[in-house]
Amino acid sequence: MPRQNRDPAGTADDLPDALVLAELSSDAMIATDDGGRILFANPAAVVLFGRADLLGRRADTLVVPWAAGPDGTRVRATILPHGAPPIPVELAFAAWHKGARRILGAVIRTVSAAGDALAAALDRADRAEAELQQRDRRLQDLVEMLPEAIAVFDAEDRYVLWNRKYAELYPEIAPLLGAGVPFVDILRASIATGEMPERTDDPEAWLAWRMAQHGKPQSQDEQQFRDGRWVRHDERRTADGGVIGVRVDITDLKRREASLRLLFEANPVPMVLADADGFAIFSANEAAVERYGYDLDRFIGLTLLDLYLPAQRKTASARLLAPGDGHDDERVWAQRTAAGEEVKVLTFVRSLTHDGRQALLVALIDVTERVRSEAHITHLAHHDPLTGLANRFHFSGRLAEILGRPRPAGEAVLLLYLDLDGFKPVNDAFGHAVGDMVLQLVARRLTEAVGEDHVVARLGGDEFAVILTVQSEPPETAAARLLALLSQPFEADEARVTIGVSIGVAVARDRHIDPDRLMVQADTALYRAKAAGRNRWCVYTPDMELASTRASDPKTAG
Repeated sequence: MPRQNRDPAGTADDLPDALVLAELSSDAMIATDDGGRILFANPAAVVLFGRADLLGRRADTLVVPWAAGPDGTRVRATILPHGAPPIPVELAFAAWHKGARRILGAVIRTVSAAGDALAAALDRADRAEAELQQRDRRLQDLVEMLPEAIAVFDAEDRYVLWNRKYAELYPEIAPLLGAGVPFVDILRASIATGEMPERTDDPEAWLAWRMAQHGKPQSQDEQQFRDGRWVRHDERRTADGGVIGVRVDITDLKRREASLRLLFEANPVPMVLADADGFAIFSANEAAVERYGYDLDRFIGLTLLDLYLPAQRKTASARLLAPGDGHDDERVWAQRTAAGEEVKVLTFVRSLTHDGRQALLVALIDVTERVRSEAHITHLAHHDPLTGLANRFHFSGRLAEILGRPRPAGEAVLLLYLDLDGFKPVNDAFGHAVGDMVLQLVARRLTEAVGEDHVVARLGGDEFAVILTVQSEPPETAAARLLALLSQPFEADEARVTIGVSIGVAVARDRHIDPDRLMVQADTALYRAKAAGRNRWCVYTPDMELASTRASDPKTAG
């Protein structure tokens, strides 16, 4: 194999000593001038690229992308070996100056799939940890926003979190509160101070009663304080054995004239009062009137079920008919305002007696923005942000799903890989804004052409993929149809752009074919189409893989 250590226009003396010594390195190394022309390639690079004629070639025709950064930069790229499939690599750049001449060197190392998997796993773990921390902060913020005193306990009845109102309600034990502290120890400490707020003649009997109430799956009781206030204790066991405890000052409820102002009318959470039988609304607070857009008289003419979407009314009715002492519903319900806006809510329901009749107090927590944000995040995780198409991750999952499901006799699955030809000059001539518009127009044409029953994805850059299920259409016909479709000019921001496309097609008639195998076949066919002159299609056949294998074998490679 010939030595590749110097520029044909110069001598070895024109190169830095580090590059001359690099001939002995087992890592592939190349060096280019400022124009990206290869001046040097060591033997390891010749082997990696599968060709001895590297000198004088442009690096960006062999390495995609060739994006040289500052000295010490590391970037991911793909090399295009002669007669072999693309190889993912990492480039480490270094720069030298030889007189007035600047030389850019790059060490090329192939990327380990296991290393990528480990890095991806670590990245997922970091994101999961960050998400958990964010959820904890949101939970604490939510607890602080609630107008009631809140405390949360684990399955061992130890404190997990509490809000400021809870600490203010029990100032004698507030300094002792801490995550992991047993609830019973806090109660004993409160008794020991001699300043416990609860009114009782027998503290020990009261302690036993309080812990018995705390141990129930659900409890509600009222406790009078020494200063005359009344506090209601609402406690409920959670699915994991923990407890959520709410302490509500009901002093003004005991004084009827101020009850609605404190816990109903002035509450920032939309709330309504309704008959327990029939759900007719007889009162709504200001927040509910504002959020739902009904004036108070119109609100009172509705039932609770009128707020829900028709499809959910039967389920909501069953839930409202059996609240017991009350329930905090974890389900997100869909309701509609007077203006027709759909809102997502969590409902908190309490049974009570109001003016001698059984009633339901319903709090309606608007979580529309939260649901919308979560849906948007989920969409972004599965779709390309520029085109809205499925991304590589979602595409792989859909391919596995489609290949694994039963198919009628004679039905085949076509996997088409599309690589736009002549797209880079579009960015160079018209700018990336026009290039992005062209990619969006390509996505729209493909989506409209194949219909909603098929899958269109953007795999990255100017690479697209289509999954078609066909009964009788030959793969050649489908490929030719898409090639003709994308060969038509695009009108993008007053620019008329014409590009081509190379298409590789793989056909799956066997339900049990491996998705990764089918993708390799489509990629092989695409490579063959591009090698044959671009702007054409090629359907995979087994002999292509054999030819590719022979071309990548050093014993048979030219």
